[in-house]
Amino acid sequence: MATTGQGEHIIHAGLSFLVMRLLAAGLPAAEAASHATEAFLAATPQGKAGWIVVDAAGGVGVGHTSRNIAYAWRTSNAADFVTGVD
Repeated sequence: MATTGQGEHIIHAGLSFLVMRLLAAGLPAAEAASHATEAFLAATPQGKAGWIVVDAAGGVGVGHTSRNIAYAWRTSNAADFVTGVD
């Protein structure tokens, strides 16, 4: 998991710990990232952050509370990068 944004809010929300628990429980990266968004907003409604989650199977999920956050990744079995700005 990689995070960016207001570190104090990320730590306060326990974002990385939450995502690791969700992955350990078997959730795929996309679902863990989605749950993390909900939990982050509940803990720090004004917090601005973004994260990319990678699970053991190579699945990728993205979550964020900031506007216009850019992201990109490429898995070892993909020919192209996945990019976006949400």
